[in-house]
This record gives sequence, structure tokens and C-alpha cells, in this order.
Amino acid sequence: MSGRAGPGRRGSPSGRTGGGTARRAAAGAGRQVGKSLVKAAAKRTGTTVAGGASAGTSLLVQAGLAAGRRVGRRIGWGKVVLLLSLPYLLGVALIMLVAAVIAPTLSQSSAGGAGPAAVPGIPPVALDAYTRAAAQFARLAPNARGVTWSLLAAIGMIESEHGQGARHDHTVAPNGDVSPPFVGPRLDGSGVGGNVTPVYDTDGGRMDGDTTYDRAVGPMQFMPGTWKQEGHDGNGDGKADPQNYYDAVLSTAFALCGGTDCDLTDRERLYNAIYRYNHSHDYVEKVLRQSEEYARQGQAALAVPVGGSGTGQAIAAAALRWLGTPYLWGGGDFNGPTTGCAHGFCGTGFDCSGLTEYAVYQGTGGRIHLGTWTVPQFNDPRGVHVSWDQLQTGDLVFFSGLDHVGIYLGGGRFVEAPQTGDVVKVSPIAPRRSGFYGAVRFV
Repeated sequence: MSGRAGPGRRGSPSGRTGGGTARRAAAGAGRQVGKSLVKAAAKRTGTTVAGGASAGTSLLVQAGLAAGRRVGRRIGWGKVVLLLSLPYLLGVALIMLVAAVIAPTLSQSSAGGAGPAAVPGIPPVALDAYTRAAAQFARLAPNARGVTWSLLAAIGMIESEHGQGARHDHTVAPNGDVSPPFVGPRLDGSGVGGNVTPVYDTDGGRMDGDTTYDRAVGPMQFMPGTWKQEGHDGNGDGKADPQNYYDAVLSTAFALCGGTDCDLTDRERLYNAIYRYNHSHDYVEKVLRQSEEYARQGQAALAVPVGGSGTGQAIAAAALRWLGTPYLWGGGDFNGPTTGCAHGFCGTGFDCSGLTEYAVYQGTGGRIHLGTWTVPQFNDPRGVHVSWDQLQTGDLVFFSGLDHVGIYLGGGRFVEAPQTGDVVKVSPIAPRRSGFYGAVRFV
């Protein structure tokens, strides 16, 4: 995220600012407004907002609560407001009522999250389940970070080879139902599957068919007792089934997070979360390696530069070689990533301006050596300043008062080294427009 802004001035990690009693009170009031709107809309249309809700209704509930939070934010920042705007509330209510009418007609794909259209070795239904679960979880747990589609895919690969089984003798239907069901070995302490401690029955045999001992069930291998706590409906059919791939993957997201508030961008917390899921250090290492590989493959599928000059294409391509490389504040130069320690991370990586220094140097055949500070990069006389509407592939894009820089790829995307705990990746540029400082083109 933050780059080297200039000699003697280094960017600092961003954090959420603001708060206070008025803000919390207003946000709380807004949530209550949202709940009221949801209940009114549900009553009007005959839908149910709790227990067995359809996928469309679930989206309606989340939209209502979000609308309520927006009301709270609008009325509460920096002051106590005693009166809500009636026209605004009527407008929100109308929107919610319309949403309630159309919610039952929403298709499964409408809830899908952004992600690669294809990744080698991952069947289409499984990939859809991973990307959709990551997007659903982000909506349902807005305070959680780091529960990515690639992490879920890595666990799916190791647990059941994406629902196919080790012998590829299982199938996953378009709605996510797995056939035949996955039922693990009897956990009687005999040592089968590495189990040496008996795990006695917790579900009366309802999920695993065993009334004496438990067995892991489903393609993501949940224990029956864990499923009772973490099981979620991921495909919107009104039930949570461990033998449904969409349900199992969304439930895995909740199990990894341990609720709805976690930060798995922190490497240690991510390690511990995977270890809680399966108490094996070897398992954790396998998941981490597989997740990183899927992330690289997914980014490569998304990272196809569009348009621009030959030099711009070369600059973008140079940066894309390092997708998945860890962010290291102060890291990177014209030769590639460098090794060091900063902000709690030790390793080899790039920061934002180290990545752009490398990409421009390599993309211009060594003609342009920018250095690794954002201010000199922006002011380099060999560059041409361009506006937002003039952006082309290979342009350096600067944000937040020159505290961050990336490389435009075309198609509304840019490649960046964002912040400690993250990696070099492709991101949408539209959400960053409000912080756009300027762009520079090197030819």
C-alpha cells in the first residue's frame, strides 16, 4: 500500500480512522432502520428473514442492514443528529420493497463473486463455489479479511480433490450436491487416518450413519459436531448440507474465521486458522503452498494487459511476472524483489514503488532507472503526465498524495504491491478514483 514517498518521508500503513459515541450511536440507529425496512419488505412479500431463507431473501436482508448502516453513517459523522430525513428513508424503503419483490427470482450466479473464469485442475462448479463463497462471506462478515477463494480452493483440493475424490469417483452436480456422499473412516482411535483418540458419536448417526463413533462428512470433511455450529446454506436452497459443495465451502469460510471477525492476511493468524481446521502442521504447509499457487494462477488468468504501446505492454508484463510475491516495505529495485524486515514481516518482496521501479527499468530495456521513491518517480522528466481518462496499459498510477503507486493494465485494472500482509496482485482501479493523484507514462 504505502510506498516510499520521498527521501525522509516514508508512507505509513493505513488504518481506519474516526469513531466516537455519536458515530456508533448513529450507526446503531441506522441498523435498526435497516432491520425495520427488511421486516416490512418481508411481510409485504411473504418471505422469511430468518431460518430457511432463500438466497434472494438472504441478499435482501444483507442489503437492508447495509442500507441501515449507510443511514447511520450519513446522519452521524461528527455530530449527534436527532431527526432522520423522511424523504431519504422513504426512498430507501421503496428500494427495499422493490428488492423484496425481485429477490426470489435472483439466480445463483447473481450472488457469485469476482474471480478467475477458469483455473487449471479446478472443475467449473467447484471454482464457482470457491469464488461465490469468498464473496458471500465478505458480505456476511464485513469485518473479516483474508478469507480468499484460493484459500478455500486449497482446502477443497487437499480434502477431496474439489469434490471428485482421490480416485475421481465422485461427481458434483450443478447445484453442488455431491454423489456418492463423502464419509470418512470411523474415528474409533484405531489409528486409521492418523486418529488415535476415539471421537464418540455426536449426531446420533444422522450425518455419518454411525451411532457409536463420529466420522468426517462431506467434501470439506466436517465433523458432525462442527457442522452443527458452522454449517451454512451456500446455494440458497434453504438448508445447510455438508454433502453440498456450495454449503460446505461457505461453511469452511466461517470455520476458518472462527466467526465473522478475523484477519487472515496476518500470516501467523492464517497458519493458526488452518491448524484449527486440521491439527496437522504438514496439512497447514500443504494448504499454504496450494493456496499461493492457486492465487498466482487466478491472477494470471485475470492479468491480461489490454491496449497501450509496446513499451507500456512490456512494463505491465514485467510487473505481472511477480504476481503473488509478498509485500515488503522498502523492498524491490530494478533487479527484482529484495530481502529484509519491515513492519513485522521478514522475507523477500516488493513495496509499491519498488515494483514500479523494476517494471519500468525492465520494460524499457534498462533505459529508464527511476529509483524507488514515489515523488521522484512522479516528477521524473522522462515521463508524460496523463489524466484518469487518458490511462493506457503501462502507465504508473499514483494515489493518496503520492503514498501509493501501481501500474495500469487496461480494462479497469492495475497491478500493485498493496500493503504488509498482502502480495503483488491485480486490483480493480475504479474504487481508487477518489484517491487518484495522477499518472505518468514512459515511452
